[in-house]
Amino acid sequence: MVERLTWKKLAWELAFFYTPWVIVGWIFGYMPWLL
Repeated sequence: MVERLTWKKLAWELAFFYTPWVIVGWIFGYMPWLL
């Protein structure tokens, strides 16, 4: 149970840390098409 909770916490932290970078990468990836 403790391992599962720790894994869930780690997964949420990774999601919160990487989601903004994915969005930024997506925006900068499509910016040349807009220009």
